[in-house]
Amino acid sequence: MDINAGFLAVALANENGNYVFSEDIYYDQYSADADTALHQTLAAVYKIAESEGWSVAIEDISLRKKKCRNHGKKLNHILHDFPYRKYRSYNERKASRSGVPLHIVSAFYTSRIGKEKYQNTLQTSTHQAAAFVIARRALGFTEWYEPEKSKSKRMNANIGIRS
Repeated sequence: MDINAGFLAVALANENGNYVFSEDIYYDQYSADADTALHQTLAAVYKIAESEGWSVAIEDISLRKKKCRNHGKKLNHILHDFPYRKYRSYNERKASRSGVPLHIVSAFYTSRIGKEKYQNTLQTSTHQAAAFVIARRALGFTEWYEPEKSKSKRMNANIGIRS
């Protein structure tokens, strides 16, 4: 699962790491009862996972350092409203009560890898592709990501080359 503002992107991968299914599950993040909405959404996910014999994987996100800096009004609002701590504790409780295995994997470049490697080929959203990367990491698969060099460096490297 990949948590976003107002929805969870859920992707299913089989034991070989192949894509099976993905979906966005929406909840009302800005209602007076947002915690209950998130809790009920996760309860539905765990009920399906328990009945199908699936495990659940989530990202290990640390927002503490990001919250200390001023990123502008809009991003600060998003970071401070992000319910990751509640999301993680709800997942841990639901997993222990239902007996569904919970895998907490690194969040390192999941969105970028999903966008660049899987979004177009699987015809999914960026968030669903990131959820698929999270699922593959929980299964033990590794994804390699090399950030592209900036265009200015690429252009500088081509200066002086004649064909």
